[in-house]
Amino acid sequence: MRFKIEDVEEYFVFQKYPEKDESFPVHGDILTHLGPNDVFWDVGANVGIYTCFAAAKLQSGHVVSVEPNPNNVDRIEENLQLNGLSADVHERALMAENDEGVLQIYEDAEAGAFGFLSEDGSSVESESLTIDPTESVRVETTTGDALVDDGVPAPDVLKIDVEGAELEVLKGMERTVEEDVRVLYIDVITSDEFYDRTVAPDEVYDWLDRHGFETERLWDWDGGHFIRCERT
Repeated sequence: MRFKIEDVEEYFVFQKYPEKDESFPVHGDILTHLGPNDVFWDVGANVGIYTCFAAAKLQSGHVVSVEPNPNNVDRIEENLQLNGLSADVHERALMAENDEGVLQIYEDAEAGAFGFLSEDGSSVESESLTIDPTESVRVETTTGDALVDDGVPAPDVLKIDVEGAELEVLKGMERTVEEDVRVLYIDVITSDEFYDRTVAPDEVYDWLDRHGFETERLWDWDGGHFIRCERT
């Protein structure tokens, strides 16, 4: 797999995404659970790492990539083109309802930067840190259920990595999750140092339990942990 890299920092970021890496098992685990005809949704796609690897595997399936940062969307398209792959790329943020918001982009405004969605464009504040965004862009928000209603194929396998808004995404695609999703991967945010939308992990786990999922913790990092959720 080939990815566009513009500097040394990006180079080191990409080093944790080989096809199999015991120190970062999430990526390989997703590929293992993809069937040949599955539909995979990459929600919070960033620069399209999961999107590209899934598209390479799902020659008979379908990949849907959802990312609100326009700089990242451009990079997703470039990375797909570098590998001769295709995916259905949506420049939107998935939330609990259809609306619009202001995406605060942090670190730098180039591809790969992380961001948070706010209604009024205010910066993120916490007791320990205040960080100012380097760029603010107005973005469309929609729900996963609305995308499916508009004709986007529903996911069999779903990955959510949305900087603390994971419960909002789940609420906005409750019907689709109940009817279609077989395996669900979520980056559950636990830190409140950088994340002003942090939801208590118990709320995410309670939602998953109510909808018939059994969870397994795959990987821990400083701000949270990745889980795999399967139907019980």
